[in-house]
Amino acid sequence: MRKNLHRLLRSYALMLSAVVLCLGSLLHCDRPSPQSVLAAFDNGSVVEAEAIDHYLLSTQYKPKALPSEELFREIVRQKALDKILVMEAQARGLAEDSVFQAMIRNQERKAVFYKYMRQEIISRVVTDSLIRLFYANYSPQYAMRYIIRPVVKSTPPAFARSQKDTIEAVYRLLNTGAKFEDLANRYSQDITTNRKGGDLGFVIRESLGDAALRAVMDTLKEFTYSKPFRGYEGWYILYKGEKRVVPVPAFEAVKDRIWQTLFRTRKHLIRQQVERRFAELAEKYHYQFYPASQKVIWDKVGVKDNASDYQVVDFSALSEQDLSQVLARYDGGVIRAEEVFENRKREPQTLLDFKERFTALSEQHLLGQHGLESGMQNDPEIVQQIHSFKESVLRSRLLQHAVKEPAAARTDSLRQTLVQQEKPEEIRKILGQKYFEFERAGKARFEELLIKKYHFRYMDKNFGRALKEAGRRKEEQNKKTGKSVPMQTRSE
Repeated sequence: MRKNLHRLLRSYALMLSAVVLCLGSLLHCDRPSPQSVLAAFDNGSVVEAEAIDHYLLSTQYKPKALPSEELFREIVRQKALDKILVMEAQARGLAEDSVFQAMIRNQERKAVFYKYMRQEIISRVVTDSLIRLFYANYSPQYAMRYIIRPVVKSTPPAFARSQKDTIEAVYRLLNTGAKFEDLANRYSQDITTNRKGGDLGFVIRESLGDAALRAVMDTLKEFTYSKPFRGYEGWYILYKGEKRVVPVPAFEAVKDRIWQTLFRTRKHLIRQQVERRFAELAEKYHYQFYPASQKVIWDKVGVKDNASDYQVVDFSALSEQDLSQVLARYDGGVIRAEEVFENRKREPQTLLDFKERFTALSEQHLLGQHGLESGMQNDPEIVQQIHSFKESVLRSRLLQHAVKEPAAARTDSLRQTLVQQEKPEEIRKILGQKYFEFERAGKARFEELLIKKYHFRYMDKNFGRALKEAGRRKEEQNKKTGKSVPMQTRSE
């Protein structure tokens, strides 16, 4: 009898477990899966999570942009094309191209350099203990003003003396009763504060990046000014105004702001760290600068040996051959002149610009090389950055070959016809419009060809659930941003 009862209870337990599992399965089936496939193509797919993330990102400032099937189909199609373009570029061998490989290596070194700067350089200046010290002295704060006459490394000796003479003359004027604000407005050469009477706002000791400024601030009484003194960036007179006691917020609430302040005010110390590390690595990697190569550049742009660093230079005369000049070499790579002109929006305008950018490049190369040797490129964040960069470049290069170059060729062909019929200004206008039309039509044809080649197809049955989940998450997003609106998904 007891055996039978035991068997019966065990049977009930097994049945109950089975019911629970079935209910769990049914409930799970009702939930949208983030891996639910919305479109498939040869060797790839677009899943629900990708489409929803894209939708939320693109509509984060549009609370009324409801998810619709039409919108999602367009998002899914574009996501699929992004992946197909990469596969097609790889199939055409664009990933094996030496120029592409060089671009990837360059980008990887840059990504590693920025991580290296944060981890190995900046963190040695903006330390956790310094952040805590800043927070510990968050209150009281003092209204501070200053007058500055800058003197930097490249300042000629005669000008440095005149800066010292000027600050001393300002001090004599202060002693005769002149107002600090008026003199700051007239004589201070800090363009961010001089029009405000040298006002630095309410600050604490650690807000000031220059150790000399901090030391002088400590010695001043309220509503007094200092004698002229030499700081890191030049000659100063400091004024200490009223004191105020402020509520101290929670550390987590201000930690990031404190870091930003310390980073901004300690840049000269970060610069010193970079210079020291560069000197060490220059020896380690046998860094060599080639003055003869630089002289080739100077000769081509008409720069004389005794030219001022502030001379404005027209670098547009440099040819591709000139830009291929190797300016420096080290164990692991070379630095060519073309890299100085990599950022077209900030090309050098003077000799000083050129020299500063070359110095920055040299530091980027050597510190980046050290980071690569340390394995920083294996950091998941950098791996993802480089992966995204590779895909973006491959898509761009494929579209350049398959769409933009043919559009340019058709436009040039049309130019030959128009040159006999239209005025130059009309030709430019017509060709600009025609190139846009050729490129747009060519891109549409090319994308349609790829859609067919890779057998792209929508998974219609999964769209309903995806739209519901998108609507739910959009509602959450709107609540977080305080822009809640009545939500309902639309299905066309």
